[in-house]
Amino acid sequence: MKKRFQFINKMATGLAILLAATAFQVSANDSFTDAEISASPYLQSVLKRKNENYDATEFRKDGPYRIALAAQGTSNSWSALFDEHANWYAEQLGSSVVGELLYADAQASADKQVPQVEDLLAQEPDALILVPMGAAALTAPVERAMAQGVPVILCASSVETDNFVTEVGTNLYASGAGLAEYLAKRLNGKGKVLMMTGIPGVSTSDIMEAGGKATFKKYPGIELIDVQPGNWSTAEAKRVMETWLVKHGSGVDGIWSGGAQMSQGIVSAYLDKGMKIPPIGGGEFANGFLRQAVENNLEYGAWQYPNAMIVLCMDAAINTLRGRLVPRFIDFASLFILQGLSLTITTKPIGRSSKDFLLLYSQKFLEVPIIVYFFGLVTLLIAFLLNMTVFGKHVYAVGGNLTVAELSGIPVKKIRYGVYGICSLLAAVTGLLWLMRM
Repeated sequence: MKKRFQFINKMATGLAILLAATAFQVSANDSFTDAEISASPYLQSVLKRKNENYDATEFRKDGPYRIALAAQGTSNSWSALFDEHANWYAEQLGSSVVGELLYADAQASADKQVPQVEDLLAQEPDALILVPMGAAALTAPVERAMAQGVPVILCASSVETDNFVTEVGTNLYASGAGLAEYLAKRLNGKGKVLMMTGIPGVSTSDIMEAGGKATFKKYPGIELIDVQPGNWSTAEAKRVMETWLVKHGSGVDGIWSGGAQMSQGIVSAYLDKGMKIPPIGGGEFANGFLRQAVENNLEYGAWQYPNAMIVLCMDAAINTLRGRLVPRFIDFASLFILQGLSLTITTKPIGRSSKDFLLLYSQKFLEVPIIVYFFGLVTLLIAFLLNMTVFGKHVYAVGGNLTVAELSGIPVKKIRYGVYGICSLLAAVTGLLWLMRM
């Protein structure tokens, strides 16, 4: 547990460093024109699934679970750390939850990943977590997995079908658009811009590129002078940027980058040439890039795409196998918004809870845990409230037929607000009980 709090402290320190830089947090704005939505099947799917849940009752089974992970592989530092997080979290959950983590390294190739997925499915896993290396190529394997009774959780990218349980990630189109919007506004709507994309054919890269280009078209004064893939590689990005500097020299006003690894290569190329670095739309909150940003006083628009998202993907797989209701689109971005708010309020990392508070969870009375008495007390209070008070009878009436309740003169809005308040209070108490376990 001590290591967990050390990790939180390091995260907070990193965010403090970030705030010291000349940074701009790119927000994934979900306001799109009808033309953008109609032109993007991805946007149509994401916007639809944001309001949906998947009833995973059909996949419910007892653990431990055999979970298959078809990953991007060790093609770059981001994906290597992604794999490390997966192995770490499987160990944290324990063998009683994850009995085996089956793994396949696609080496960032859809051609390699397709047969790998088939091999994983032949091993009859309980669930499949897939980082698709090609939206079109991986669609059929996803369909076959679902037909085989293996729930599919997409992680970090998408495919060309909605026949899966959930996708964990963020709105890639909005992220690409946000980076372009930052550059366009920073340049006052006028300037020459370069665009460096990820791996061609991988939907993460292609969708972000589409969002960026669509946004640049809204600014007639922005000239997109070149587009090249950097393959999410620092070395490749540096090579491409060196070529661009020979071709365009100091005539570049801004650079759109689809990944922090590539942004690092871009910055390195400028530093080697001793040239002024223009604003970059494409930083991420990752140590390597942030160090460059602070040391060189960079102007950049940043977004968040953490390799630790695999933790949420594995949670989604386990919740699916436990037969729970799973959101069909899990956007990790809200997590970082809440973290930022907590740091803003507290102004410093929060340490470990007091020892006395933590000991409450393990206390017993007559050999029965205190927590059991607490649960019983809450149950009795709720039962009394619902069955012995006017408020409780109104709750039943509103839940039974909202229209009839309104016509009967029951203050429906007040009752609903009261129920929401009680639920929120119980959720807060539950959070405290979980905190006691730490």
